[in-house]
Amino acid sequence: MGEMAQPLHTFYHHQRLASRLSLVEAAAGITTAATLSRFERGRNRLSADRFLYLLDALPSTFTTLQHVYVTHSDITYYQRVAYAAALASTADRAAAITQLLAAERMAYTKTGLIHHRLNVYDLIVTFNLRYPIRISQITTEVQAYLAPINHFGLYELNLITTMIRIFPITVTAKYFEKILSDPAMDYDEHWHNRLIWLAIANGIAAAISHFDFDSAERIMTLARHLNIPPTDGDTKLTIYFYQLCLDYHHGKHDQARQGMNQLSAALDLVEVPFYRDYIRSGWTLFLRTEEVLTHDDWSAPAKTAH
Repeated sequence: MGEMAQPLHTFYHHQRLASRLSLVEAAAGITTAATLSRFERGRNRLSADRFLYLLDALPSTFTTLQHVYVTHSDITYYQRVAYAAALASTADRAAAITQLLAAERMAYTKTGLIHHRLNVYDLIVTFNLRYPIRISQITTEVQAYLAPINHFGLYELNLITTMIRIFPITVTAKYFEKILSDPAMDYDEHWHNRLIWLAIANGIAAAISHFDFDSAERIMTLARHLNIPPTDGDTKLTIYFYQLCLDYHHGKHDQARQGMNQLSAALDLVEVPFYRDYIRSGWTLFLRTEEVLTHDDWSAPAKTAH
């Protein structure tokens, strides 16, 4: 890959310091502070189960490992997903996804580690795969995994971001409440912030697509006390667009149309076709949705009287 992998003990040392845990606090009930200190300095090794217990004591659990730590022999699951999604050829993309799906199934069979099974579900939902499993079973198992976790790490945030597509909106809103009310959540950390805002945007989009504007507004309200990172232009654009949709739905038609025209003109100036087309097609689809809702509202009394 052309990238040097940091030693595992160095990775853990940095994660412990980032979590503001002392050696004594991190080692409590698992090993001794002296043993942990020697491990962090590369002077001894720990068994796999003991190392996983140490990772579990950190706020991000073992999930940061999948995003940050690059092993000498392999690349991470999310790198493989990104690679598959970026392939231009449909046949190549399908082959890469099939290979990744088989690898995660085999890994779960060999290890029994739940995250491999969840990765299978992640692939099914992300790429809309046909698979012999009910969506209700996926949502049930994912919610069962998330239920006992008090502090969502990177893996959990990524999982929620994907599963928003199939979760009931009420379930999604509860996860947002849990995320945004967690005092241990590090909103200054790049990956956390990126995934939280991606989840928020996906949640609002899912709510609007299901005509559930109350839930969309609820999610937007929950997110308003957070600051979008100044470098995250994608999120600012997306959230502003969905706010225009909500304004239009709540009767502010002229204001929303004016905002949309200004946004469209700005996107023409910066010459980014992807975002321009994404916003314009999204707005067109939204207006069609509004027309359907308005028609249903007007036709409902007539049907009742009939």
